[in-house]
Amino acid sequence: SENIHSIGSKSAAYINTKVSTFPYKLVYNNELETFFFVACELKRLPSSDSLKKLNLKEIHLGLNQLEEISSIKGLENLTKLNLSYNRISDIASLKENPNIEELVLDYNPISDIDPLTEMQNLKRLSLKGLPILGTQYEIISEKLPEGCITDTTDIKEEESPLARICEPQGKVHDA
Repeated sequence: SENIHSIGSKSAAYINTKVSTFPYKLVYNNELETFFFVACELKRLPSSDSLKKLNLKEIHLGLNQLEEISSIKGLENLTKLNLSYNRISDIASLKENPNIEELVLDYNPISDIDPLTEMQNLKRLSLKGLPILGTQYEIISEKLPEGCITDTTDIKEEESPLARICEPQGKVHDA
């Protein structure tokens, strides 16, 4: 598979490139609007203060090893966020990003989705493969704009904790 590493004035892309921590030089690019860190083994994000200095509108962090995302808060310009296929269990900080319109949380061990009820600008929400109960889904679907939840594949009738994190290539590894 091909490794892509590209930095422009408004976007940065690291795809299938081992980057366990956020590249320091990007924190000083206040023109940066979009970044992709996909399949990079990323484990840690910069501080909340560092992210706030950026003008981020889109963040794509799928297929990484993130467990903690509390620094993704107070990003006024952020409208799209993809956190699929990570190890994230706590999403409380996301409600502090008032303008998120598209949010993808697929295949994370998130069991409490209540913070999503405060995200009133959501237009598209994907919850595929989350270990949540059907009753939790019903509660948030009543509080969010109609039709915003676009993918609820695998929502369980009974509680079934996500014990493993799956990768699209068919590989499965223990969380």
